[in-house]
Amino acid sequence: MIAPLQLCLFVLIVLGGTGNIMKEMNFARKWLTLLQKTYILRVVYNEVGKT
Repeated sequence: MIAPLQLCLFVLIVLGGTGNIMKEMNFARKWLTLLQKTYILRVVYNEVGKT
């Protein structure tokens, strides 16, 4: 799996041509938050599944 930070940088680079930096930052931040939530949920689910 790609590290969330690397993914955000990749997204920013890909969208860099549009020139709308704030929009890109918000987009990247949303993805980062989503990835963090997904990761946390997966970890919690695995921990609960063990017991």
